[in-house]
Amino acid sequence: MNATAEAIRGRVGSHVRVPMFRDGYALVLSGMVTAVLGVAYWVVAAHRYSAADVGLNSAAISAMMLIAGIAQLNLSSALVRFVPVAGKTTFRLVLFSYLTSVAVAGVLGAVFLLAGRQVLPSLGLVDETTALAVLFVGSTLTWCVFVLQDAVLTGLRQAVWVPVENASFSLVKLVLLVAFASAFPRHGIFSSWAIAAVVTLVPISVLIFTRLVPRHLAAARATEAPPSLGDLTRFVAPDYVGALGWLSAVTVIPLIVTERIGPTQNAYFALAWVIVLPIFFVSASMGSSLVVSGASDPELLPSHLRRMLRQTALLVVPMVAVVEVSAPYLLRIFGAAYSQHGTIVLRLLALAAVPNILFTLAIMVARVRRRMATVVAIQAAGCIGVLALTWILLGRYGIDGVGWAWLIAQTTVAVGVAVWVLPRLLRPGRGSRLIPVLGRCRGAIDGRRKLRALRPVLAEILDRLDATGASPHLGRLLARPASDSIVVVAGPPHVAIKLAHTEAGSRSLKRELEVIRTLTEEPRLAGWRGLLPTVVASGEAGGHTYLVERVTPGVDGRRLPRARVQAHAAASIGELHRLTATQRVVDERLLERWVDKPLRVLESVVEADGLGPVRSRLHESLAGRTLSLSWTHGDFVPGNVLVAADGSCVTGIVDWESAMPDDLPVLDLLQLVLATRLLAGGHELGSVVAPLLNGTRLDAAEESLLAEAQEALPGDPIDLRAAILLCWLRHVSANLEKSTHYGSSRAWLGANVTAVLRKVAR
Repeated sequence: MNATAEAIRGRVGSHVRVPMFRDGYALVLSGMVTAVLGVAYWVVAAHRYSAADVGLNSAAISAMMLIAGIAQLNLSSALVRFVPVAGKTTFRLVLFSYLTSVAVAGVLGAVFLLAGRQVLPSLGLVDETTALAVLFVGSTLTWCVFVLQDAVLTGLRQAVWVPVENASFSLVKLVLLVAFASAFPRHGIFSSWAIAAVVTLVPISVLIFTRLVPRHLAAARATEAPPSLGDLTRFVAPDYVGALGWLSAVTVIPLIVTERIGPTQNAYFALAWVIVLPIFFVSASMGSSLVVSGASDPELLPSHLRRMLRQTALLVVPMVAVVEVSAPYLLRIFGAAYSQHGTIVLRLLALAAVPNILFTLAIMVARVRRRMATVVAIQAAGCIGVLALTWILLGRYGIDGVGWAWLIAQTTVAVGVAVWVLPRLLRPGRGSRLIPVLGRCRGAIDGRRKLRALRPVLAEILDRLDATGASPHLGRLLARPASDSIVVVAGPPHVAIKLAHTEAGSRSLKRELEVIRTLTEEPRLAGWRGLLPTVVASGEAGGHTYLVERVTPGVDGRRLPRARVQAHAAASIGELHRLTATQRVVDERLLERWVDKPLRVLESVVEADGLGPVRSRLHESLAGRTLSLSWTHGDFVPGNVLVAADGSCVTGIVDWESAMPDDLPVLDLLQLVLATRLLAGGHELGSVVAPLLNGTRLDAAEESLLAEAQEALPGDPIDLRAAILLCWLRHVSANLEKSTHYGSSRAWLGANVTAVLRKVAR
């Protein structure tokens, strides 16, 4: 028990010591501390002040934050991005950001006092007296620096101080709120907020400039390139437009609610937002830490993003679930009226925090990549959606309309980000699991589009089948996102119609038909050929090649436990290898077919010089060896193996277009092993192959599987790394020949081709 506890403590400790997670969790902790104390603050406010005063003061705070946010010029994002690499110019960068923001805030604050009453007459609270007007402008200046401090601490990798700062601010404003309740019943909420920011600002500023920045300067590397004014301008200017979108969505809505349906309704909305905002802050906090880590090591950004998505979801989703269940009880602590009027909007806002994970982290990835137009597009889409829908729905649904606006806008933008934006942002690297997931999303959409276009051709094929007495009806589309043919199930009787929509797809189907016929007629396979698909019909319709096969009973091998499927699949394909085996010395003709021809396919997407090490290694490992050759499947992955529902046996093997005679049987087994690893880890093939070429070993079960297969056939042993490299070469070249999708996908090429070539070159 003690050993288990010690192991758990060790794992947690090592996890938290990762700077990206440590700083992310520190920022999340800051949000949680602020949330708890913030709820306490607003509970006191709700019970000490009227709902109308709560609504007015909340709107005044939103106005102050809006002006301060505009005045920051988005320098907080620039500080998070550039402080880690600013080196010896860190002090100058921080001071420049502070002074610039404060100067702009002073001007905008004065303009608001002069003209704001014309636009927002309900906010007369901020300039009822000269003292209040000075307090409003002063709080705006202070809030600029207060927010920039969090960015500085994060960029210095000292985010552990952010919870201390925000907890101190929350405690001071809570004490002042109580103290001001009797003396300033109308504006005590705003006054406590403004004065607390000033009180907290001073000690943290002293800490930053006297201790943390000097420590950062001492540790700065000589190779770090500090940002120039041009770098800052190019980063801040477009990103600033996008940042204003989020700022507007958060701070303008309370002003709209106050003006259109009154300060009391804004009080109900504002306190629901107080509860849910920390959940949104989780994504922003983890995203800020992602920016720091991604800026320091851009090559690992895809891996960082994958891990951060998982960790953020593990934090956000349970929090949302708690809010959904307990919403009325959470609001009841403010008073019965808040629970009665705010429960629905609170639940809707909480649900919107889930798609906001992808929304926020995509923005952070774009910032690291410096794709500022993408940042603007995402944030502008979110802002326009929220504000437009709020304006439309507010009159009909009241404050619940704001919740619907947030949920609809965030979900819509998140879907767009997942399907179109992130695949373009991610320069593939080792460990990226997002690329295949997002690719499947896009593939499903493309498949549906192709199905609609090919429906007349499918109808013609069905008519031909009907003439044979089969009378099938069109059924579901089977996903083949990267293929140049679609597969549609029809029945009864159940058949799979494979229909090519490109020339490459047509060649593939014709090749599969040829292979199936050859293997079916092979006398040595009389007892094995039952695993082959049964061809019902083939031909051309509407200028498209088609192949119709009877659906083989069984479960897709990807759905059953890994060990069971691997063992049965290896035994089934091993029988094909054994029955068709011959021995040959590897000569130039075989090397041409196995190595040189596939490499020429890769030359269409990779410079030939980069392929030289692959050719040399494979020729040296294979030339002159006496090896057992046989028929191979060529794409022997769990998805092409059908297994009995109880996992007891293989019922069929499908998709034979890549099959070859006189081939290396070990490649089928390696494909099975590598593809199973892909299913378990969600990586691209390149991220599985590259470590194996670099010395990572297969596990004991995998090594045993390959060893048994090699022992079952006579001939010289094959170097495992050379076999893995050849298996990879076969896979990527076949995909490039089979479908135009792969060659045009920079994401796929980077993850599966470039990553492996780097390892071979080393």
